[in-house]
Amino acid sequence: CNNDTPAGPEPAPPPPPPPPAISAGTFDLSQADGQSLPAYIAHRQIDGRLEQVYVDSARLTVTDNGRYEQRIWTRRLHNGALAFRDTWVDAGSWQLDGQAYRFTSTGGGRSLTVRTSASPILQVTESMVGWPQAGLVVGVYARRSAPPAEQPPPTDPEPTPITETRFRATDVAGALLSARVVTERDVPHQNAETYTQLDSARLVLRSDATYERVAYYSTWQTPNYVLSLGYIRLASTRDVDRGRYVRRDDGQLTLTSTLYQNRTAVGVHLGDRIRLTQDMTAGDPVRPDVGYTLVP
Repeated sequence: CNNDTPAGPEPAPPPPPPPPAISAGTFDLSQADGQSLPAYIAHRQIDGRLEQVYVDSARLTVTDNGRYEQRIWTRRLHNGALAFRDTWVDAGSWQLDGQAYRFTSTGGGRSLTVRTSASPILQVTESMVGWPQAGLVVGVYARRSAPPAEQPPPTDPEPTPITETRFRATDVAGALLSARVVTERDVPHQNAETYTQLDSARLVLRSDATYERVAYYSTWQTPNYVLSLGYIRLASTRDVDRGRYVRRDDGQLTLTSTLYQNRTAVGVHLGDRIRLTQDMTAGDPVRPDVGYTLVP
């Protein structure tokens, strides 16, 4: 006889097993993008020079309470000559994310994808360079061997979270500081000229999404610019602003003042450079394009 009883639904496949657990300890970078250290990880053209970045070493410390600390040592070459040595210090928390672990920085905007294996090896996909166009690096971290009992413990200072990033103004629409931002001719009389220039400025971005911006201006005047009678300084102005900022993944940056109503500045933040369209003072319609560079 035939069995006409309909078959039941196919059982769902069992979920994949979780990845091997991460054990607490300190892991040292042994390879980056398949290369032994020092490893070549990024390059770009900057001011007509070829900038190349090498990672010399890195250290990742994982704790049982879901926290991590990391330090990365890199160097930058300009046209083959050593230009800078940089140390990246970071800290944050980690948790299971599917078949990997997600490490998220308390400094904001940086995360690491960590894959484990049965051996004490971590495969870490991360950004080791501050410019987004540099891309991600796949690093292999090996667990550090315990020192012999007679050897004193290491004395290097422990990393601390990144708390703020500082920038200084370098130019206005490409003109190096001090640079004019407002020029008025025939003010206060015929053939007179009055102008205001940006002398210096600094911008601090903090990990809690707040900012502080300080700008210094000076105002100059000549009784007759046609006859080149020379300029005298009329005033110096210091402008301080504080508020909150939002930085999107594509680098778009918006600063919104909490000191002044309806005061904002917009621009782009890519790596160690910021271009910001900002007003000179609160309520001022003049909004020059100011370039900032990272302060090491």
